[in-house]
Parts: sequence; structure tokens; C-alpha cells
Amino acid sequence: MCADDTCVYACSVEQCVVRSTICIDSHQLAPLRIESRDLHKGMSEHKATLKSERGAGEQRVRRSRPQTVSCVLLTDGLTRESAEWFAAARQLCDELVVFIDTKRASAESHAHAHRIATCVIETEGKGFIEAHLEEMFRACRSDWILRLDSDESLGAAWASGEWREQLQNDEFTHFTLPRRWLHPGGGFIANAPWWPDLQVRLIRNDPQLIKFPAWPHGVTHVRGRGGNLASVRIDHHVLCQASRAEREAKVERYEQLRPGGSLSFYYLFEDYSPPTLPLAADLKKQEPPMQALADREVKSVSLTVSMVPEQVNAGESFWTALRLTNNTSKALCSGSPAPVHLAYHWRDQASQALVTFDGVRTVVDPAVGAGAREYRFAIVTAPEAPGAYILDLTLVQAGVRWFEDANPSVLCSRNVSVSGTPPLLQRMRSTSRCKPARSKTNGG
Repeated sequence: MCADDTCVYACSVEQCVVRSTICIDSHQLAPLRIESRDLHKGMSEHKATLKSERGAGEQRVRRSRPQTVSCVLLTDGLTRESAEWFAAARQLCDELVVFIDTKRASAESHAHAHRIATCVIETEGKGFIEAHLEEMFRACRSDWILRLDSDESLGAAWASGEWREQLQNDEFTHFTLPRRWLHPGGGFIANAPWWPDLQVRLIRNDPQLIKFPAWPHGVTHVRGRGGNLASVRIDHHVLCQASRAEREAKVERYEQLRPGGSLSFYYLFEDYSPPTLPLAADLKKQEPPMQALADREVKSVSLTVSMVPEQVNAGESFWTALRLTNNTSKALCSGSPAPVHLAYHWRDQASQALVTFDGVRTVVDPAVGAGAREYRFAIVTAPEAPGAYILDLTLVQAGVRWFEDANPSVLCSRNVSVSGTPPLLQRMRSTSRCKPARSKTNGG
């Protein structure tokens, strides 16, 4: 596809103006023309026209015709290499919508975007992708939306097209995909939380089902039943593309945007020396589905702590060792639609006040079978302020409950001393922050 086949928009905060109007020729979508000067209005009319072309028997047709897929990304730095990743994704999907950050994108990025994309949309970047997700999804006109970051590529298994068969099932509204963090020395990091880093990235294009996050690294929540496409994966190249100094700068920027939510351990992996596996490692397995557990079942699950450090540095991420006993008749895992995760809270030792309610969650992978007892490692991030704390280790079932609400004995509490200044914040001492209190919700 040449650059002349690309539909281009220029977006500002107040108004979105169409700079040129070109017919979009997707694999399975009828060509349409956008003529509105307002992008939001134009996209609504665009989708309405597409829906009218499908005819009045929409519900009947949706079950029989092949479902269409839009791939969308926001970028400020496409290279020749990464452009080829998305050119390949374009061949697997029905349209590729590329948002360009006009604040930071180079001329090279613009050229690559126009070469590979079905539609290029210029927007003024807000510093993190989550702030753009709603407008990105609104620009897509397919039945499903596959969202990628500009430092990600699709694994080889996508080419088989088997994943598309799952989209024909009307019972699913979204799918989680495993993401691999590629290691600069070769292979990928084969340890939690880097693997499997489950991402909600393939979502049915229905705005009424979707709640977008408002902060960096926030989770997109989708109503309805979710599935897990374990046979395909996303490869994350950020550790290979960026130097240690560049990754430290990225972490600091995330920390300024969302204090305590930078997830620094993901990017500064060298501090933990995690194990790796070769890229060709056979990891094809389907995580069993995880349904909501009843109260009586939660009471049949227990945790025992085998290792927690007594002293850690402020802001440090570390591992704890736990023994998870599952005396239910079901396997415990992080599969959809109600994944179970290892989780934790931090409390102040003196006042018992909650300091961190919902810390980093660790997947239960592989599953702990019915009647089984297994050792697992959970990652924990210490509070940023030095002091004496209580670490409460627990389990949570997303969208359902924290296990201690039905089974208080599952909570494992240990005293931990936090000392020193967080390394991440040493160059940010002048920034004074205060975290708002958070209240418990059902499973987060």
C-alpha cells in the first residue's frame, strides 16, 4: 500500500480537523469516505454508515460472517525495524490505524506511518498512551480492536489465523494475550512478573462495554466474559531498544505522572537478574478457565509464608516465597473470566493505617491443581517512605473478592522494616507528593 492510500487527520485539544479525505480499502470492509470536519462526529457517522451497509439483520449476520479486526497504535518513534512489525500486523488485520504524536514524532516516523497504515491520525501527545485510548478506539471501524504499543510486535503464531475463530463466539467481549519481555542478551525473561505478562488487548468494538484507565499502566476494564488466547503472544522490545539510562528516564517520567505506579522493576530488570529462556521455547499451553469461587471454596484455600525479608530499601521490589494449598475441586489460575492473583497490602505498623491497598499482582501460572500444594514466588514493591510496616500477603480474584473477605485466615502478615531513600526518587527530591486514600473494592 502506498502513502496515497492513507487517510490523514490533524487533531488538536479543542477540535479535530480532517486534512485530507481518502477512501479506506480494508480487506473485508467496504470503502467509505469521511467528510466531517470533526473527528468525533466523523467517526460516529463512519461507523453508522458501515452498520447500515451490513443491513437490518445485524445480529444474525454477526454470528455467520467473519469478524473484522482493527489494529491501532500510538507512536512517536517508528523506525524501519518497528515499521515492519506493524506492516506485518496490517497483513493480519483488516485495518491499521496509527496515531502520531505531533509533539515528539520525527519526519522518519511520519514517513513510515504513511507507508504502512490504513489511516494516520495526528494528535498532540499527553505523555502516556492511556490518555489516548478512548480516541484511538473511536477511530477504529472493525468488529474487534487489537491494541499494540509502538515497541511491540506479534509473534509468529498469529499468522495461522486460528485466533480469528475465537472472535466468532458471541459470548466473549475481550481476550487476554500473553506478552514476553525480550532480553537484550537474547531470549525472553521467563519469570513473574515479566512472564506471563497478561494483557487485555483484543476487545470487541462496543464503547458501552469498555471503561478506559485515566493513569499510566492502568487496566482497561471490559464488561462481559473474557477469554485467554494463550497460543498467540505479543513480544515487547523495550528492554532491547532502550539503554539503561533511557529506561531510567522513562521510569522517572512514569513516576511523576503516577507516583508509586511506575512499575520500575519491569524496566530496570538488571537489578533482579531474572532467568531467561530462548525465543524458541515451547510455551504453547491453554490456561484453564477460572470461574468465580464461592465463599465455601475460598475457605478451602490457604497461604503459608516461607520467605519474606525483614528489611528492604524504600521503593525496592523483591520476591516473597509462599506455599499455596488448594483444597477445592477446581484448579486455581489466572485464566479468564475471573483470574486469581497473588497480591498484598502494606499497613503502618504503629497506626495500622493502610499505606498501599492494591500492590503489584502476580499471576498464578501454571495452575495449582485441585487438592495440590505448591510453592510460588510473588513480587512485592516496598513503600516509598522509610518506616516500620506490616506486609499482608493474600490472594485476589479479579472482579469478585479479596480472599480474606471470605477467609480471614488466608492473610499472611509479616513485619518489614523499610529504610533509605528510593533510588528512583533520588533525583526527584524536590517533588512533594501525597497519595489519596483508597477504599477496598471487590477484587479491583
